[in-house]
Amino acid sequence: METGNDNINSYHHPQIIEKRNIINVVIAVVCLFVGVLFTCNSLIFNTNSELSLSLVIMGISGITFGIISLKIQSKQKVYVKTGSVIKSPLFYFSREYATFADHLLANEGFDTKKTIPFLDNGKLSFNILSSVDNRFAAVQIFELTSQTYQPISPIYYFEEEKALQFWEYINRCKINTKKLKYNLR
Repeated sequence: METGNDNINSYHHPQIIEKRNIINVVIAVVCLFVGVLFTCNSLIFNTNSELSLSLVIMGISGITFGIISLKIQSKQKVYVKTGSVIKSPLFYFSREYATFADHLLANEGFDTKKTIPFLDNGKLSFNILSSVDNRFAAVQIFELTSQTYQPISPIYYFEEEKALQFWEYINRCKINTKKLKYNLR
């Protein structure tokens, strides 16, 4: 399984855009405002030194949290067609399923009875970008090589019905993995 330079973690698909998360922006602005209010209140009004110090610490914490939230959490990736937020789950599996997994994705054979048992961690993983409503999925297989995960497959894209079929298959894999773990006890 050879792959090009595409990496799902850095590739930009035309159906995925970055959009401001209004709720996180509002929370960040409120934290900034309260932080400034606490800091100024303790500096302007001569209050108990312990209370003043507490207000300064809470104010600086609020300002810091607000700035970090604005920088990091104010944007989210969204699937354009449905407006659904993008999630990034990982599913680990063993090396013996590498060829099967790549073949499954390449041929969109999600109706197969054979499932891939998922592991808590492993050398191979499905790295997925998926809309919360499961109407879009971008999937790439990664392998752990010399302490970093490297892509070993191209990025496979599924939309609408194919994406739903992909998630039905993943759910079957999860169910069979749980059954397998339960039977081993």
